[in-house]
Amino acid sequence: MEQKIDFTIVIDETTEELERVVSPFHPEIIVLKKFQNSDNEIIYHVESDSSQPEIVQEARKSKKKGMRRLPETDTIVCPAQEEGFNDVFLKENRWFAIRIHPKRLPKIKYLAMYEVKPISAIRYIGEVVEIKPYKNTGKYEVVLKGPARMLETPIRLSKEYPNLAPQASKYTVSKLFEGATKLEDIFL
Repeated sequence: MEQKIDFTIVIDETTEELERVVSPFHPEIIVLKKFQNSDNEIIYHVESDSSQPEIVQEARKSKKKGMRRLPETDTIVCPAQEEGFNDVFLKENRWFAIRIHPKRLPKIKYLAMYEVKPISAIRYIGEVVEIKPYKNTGKYEVVLKGPARMLETPIRLSKEYPNLAPQASKYTVSKLFEGATKLEDIFL
């Protein structure tokens, strides 16, 4: 009798090598990051591929937001270099080689792209029409319904939270994009 074993990896940063080695086993990978600003406020950020809610917690010292749970995430945000962003996302209306836990697949309705330096902002979001396996990598290709739409106001990386810049895919809720001007508006 074959038993299915589920396991979780908790790590401070995921790498392509880690993903390649563990992809046949489909583990849940949780990225746990700790940030501290100049006022000694501490933020713990948990990124998970599972259907579990994402949690971002600020230290009690802060009078800002306490804890946010995002159980209904419907948007995946991916980082992109200029060349790939222009050639693939804008021209071909797709993005590929994205690590997504299979439990998340039916929930993803939108794909937003974080353009790395020098832009350092999310300027486009597109509606997802299909998510399919990407080659034999354990990753996925996300295909858009049509061209992505440009946001009225870019959602920029702020000086207060420089570590919120996506290094890998992150999840959020599309409703948070309305009126957002900084990454903390959609991630914290």
